[in-house]
Amino acid sequence: MAQRNPTSPGTLSPIVSLDLGALLEQFRETTHQAAYEGTRQALAESAARASRDCWLSSAQAAELLGYPSQAAFKQARNRNPELAALGMKHGKLWRFRRADLEGFMSAHPRTRKGAES
Repeated sequence: MAQRNPTSPGTLSPIVSLDLGALLEQFRETTHQAAYEGTRQALAESAARASRDCWLSSAQAAELLGYPSQAAFKQARNRNPELAALGMKHGKLWRFRRADLEGFMSAHPRTRKGAES
């Protein structure tokens, strides 16, 4: 409810005064924090996606797949056409997409010789 202002008869003054400057500053801080969090999350998702889609050398692919050496990985690649099909040859070098190798690992789990099934 409004009350009469004693200094000027006939005008009403609000009981609660709003500090618009403080409200505006609080709004700016809140939106700034939300934008920062959104940007940080988007960058984290982009970095994760980029690490999944990166290209690996033969040595890196061998390490990812658990081969003891690049030579052992080369032998496996020569014996397994599906594994060789995942790679691209650039000159003398082979490159493999990390996501393709991870998909291959999930579809073809490795078993060690002598391991119980």
